[in-house]
Amino acid sequence: MGPPPLALDPSRFVALHHPLEARTPTYGDAPGVVITPRKLIRRGEPSNSHLVSMPLHAGTHVDLPRHFSDEQPTLSEIGAAEWLFTRPLLVDLPRGELGVIEPRDFTPHAAPLRECDFLAVRTGFSSQRFTEAFRKRGPAMTGACARFLLDAAPRLRAVATDGVSGASPARPEDAIEWHRVMLGTKRGDRYVFLLEDVNLAPWRDDFAAVLVVPLAVKDADGVPCSVFGVPR
Repeated sequence: MGPPPLALDPSRFVALHHPLEARTPTYGDAPGVVITPRKLIRRGEPSNSHLVSMPLHAGTHVDLPRHFSDEQPTLSEIGAAEWLFTRPLLVDLPRGELGVIEPRDFTPHAAPLRECDFLAVRTGFSSQRFTEAFRKRGPAMTGACARFLLDAAPRLRAVATDGVSGASPARPEDAIEWHRVMLGTKRGDRYVFLLEDVNLAPWRDDFAAVLVVPLAVKDADGVPCSVFGVPR
C-alpha cells in the first residue's frame, strides 16, 4: 500500500535551500560565486540586470549521475517525476570538523531506512558554513557508508547533507568512492541523487514529502536546486 495522496498547499512549504550569494561556500578550492551588476536603475538605466559566474556545484545543489561517469544520465535524461519524494527521513548525526560518518551510525535507524526514498543527514556543521573549515574539512561519509545505504535502503533515491558535500576534501579517497558508489559509474547502474549544502535546520519530522526543483541546464552533471519540505 502506497503513501496517501498529498494535499499540496504551497503556502505551507518549508524552504530547505540556501540562496546563492557572493559568499556562498564552494567545495575545497573550487571557484566562488561572483554576482556582477550589468544594469542598475539607480545608475539611471531603465532596468536591473545582473551577471552570475559560478560552478554548477555551488550552494544548495544536486550531484547528478553524470558527475562521476560519462555513461550515467545527465539532467536532460531525468524525468520530472524523479524529483518528488514521498517517504522522507531525517537522521541527526552531529559532527564537527573532520568528523566521520560510518555504517554503524545508521544501524539504529534500520527500520525507517528500509522504507525511505529521501534521507536527510543533519550534522549541524552548517553553523560553520562561511568558514574555511566548512569548505575543506567538513564531516564525511565513507565509501563503506555508501555501500551500506544502498543495501539497507532499497527505495532510496536521494541523500541530502548540510555540509558542503557528503564527502570532504580532507578525505579524498572516501570522497571519490562515496560519489561513485551512490551515483553509479556504468549505464544502467542504480543511482542516488546527492544533495549538498542543504539547509536542514528548519527540517520538521512531519514532512510528508520533499520536492526538489533543479535549475534546468542542458546535459548537466550537477546543478543548483531549490528544495522544499511538504508538511502533512
